[in-house]
Amino acid sequence: GIKLGELVFITVGRLNPAKGINYLLEAFTSLCKVHKFVKLVVVGDGFLREELEGLSRSYGVSDKVIFLGERADVRELLYVSDFFVFPTLSEGLPLSLLEAMAMGKTCIASDIGPIKEIIKDKENGALFRTKDSNDMERVMVEVINDRIKSDQMAESGRCFVRNKYDIKKNVEHLETLYLGLNNLSS
Repeated sequence: GIKLGELVFITVGRLNPAKGINYLLEAFTSLCKVHKFVKLVVVGDGFLREELEGLSRSYGVSDKVIFLGERADVRELLYVSDFFVFPTLSEGLPLSLLEAMAMGKTCIASDIGPIKEIIKDKENGALFRTKDSNDMERVMVEVINDRIKSDQMAESGRCFVRNKYDIKKNVEHLETLYLGLNNLSS
């Protein structure tokens, strides 16, 4: 249901209250009034799915929101998307955000503590105030309207994840740490 030329926002996660998808639907509804050629892809499942689908219908955007449920092809879905949006209200290590960044997607996310440790606002992604659909919509408009800046943030995010979370570098770091500890005990 996505047409050539449409801009695609994607989110990935469980459909429960902590993920803030209801705020994303509010923001997306406002965005649709300004930008007609946008779609929102929601990947994931959970007990709120029916309620969220109903919310998209009541907001009048059900033709622009695609609920895909749980999928094994998340990487491919990220690949064909333009922007990753992460409206979570609480999070540990946000793996889906890191995956989107690693794939070079422009990422926008709520400004909670763990996310602010990963995204430096306007450098390797963009942050919006948690539970604030108006601020989320503002940031969505910004990334659409300034594609050069969006692409720069996406590339910076890709580099950040590759440098900080590269498995070979982390293994080498741990090996150096263990060898150093072993030398201290000798």
